[in-house]
Amino acid sequence: MKVICAGFPKTGTKSLARALRLLDYNAVYDYEEAIEFAFDDWEKIWNNQSTDVDSILEKIYSKNVEAVVDMPHSYHFEEFLKRWPSAKVILMLREEDSWFTSFKNMLEQAERDHKFYKFLQYICPTSKRLTRWHENMFLSTFGSIKPNPKKWKAAYRRHVAYVKSVVPKNQLLIYNIKQ
Repeated sequence: MKVICAGFPKTGTKSLARALRLLDYNAVYDYEEAIEFAFDDWEKIWNNQSTDVDSILEKIYSKNVEAVVDMPHSYHFEEFLKRWPSAKVILMLREEDSWFTSFKNMLEQAERDHKFYKFLQYICPTSKRLTRWHENMFLSTFGSIKPNPKKWKAAYRRHVAYVKSVVPKNQLLIYNIKQ
């Protein structure tokens, strides 16, 4: 592990993942890879059936993954950093009102575009599991399932402050997406 991106969703995560891939980082794991390669393991964490993030890091991320971006990785940046203490950490920032609006709009657009998905939850166990995975991840990270400006912005500020307080300054790159 060479790079841990600690920015929350909608802080340039997709662009940064693409940039890292263009720079020839081997196996950049984004949100989609977390679902594809570690869904069951993260599901246990989000459902409070396990607290053993270290076993996920060993099993899934210790092989050839060189960078992680987006959720659930950014939420668990500290466990990644403890496992790979020489990794560089990038904290992507965005003005919080803009961040919240963008995130909320993305979620609302996805809900409009995939109306059938709610129906699938009743007939497809996998859809139900994925929905529960997201809900529990949002509860853990932001304090509510649905976008809530007060809770989500407070969670954003706490996360940014925590990353800055935990990561050694010589390992931390703070990147405002306006740059």
